[in-house]
Amino acid sequence: GWTGGAGDGEVGLSAGARSASGGLDDAAITEEDIAAGRYDAAEVELWRVDWMRPDL
Repeated sequence: GWTGGAGDGEVGLSAGARSASGGLDDAAITEEDIAAGRYDAAEVELWRVDWMRPDL
């Protein structure tokens, strides 16, 4: 699971700052890849979606 952390947000299109911690399980991501820095420049996109009203 994931645990939400502190964050700030603003009205508008500018990006806010968020943090989260949790586990990720995927056989394609190996310990060797992480140690080699393969994911050091990885980016994560976070979308807040109301699945009951995706038109919003």
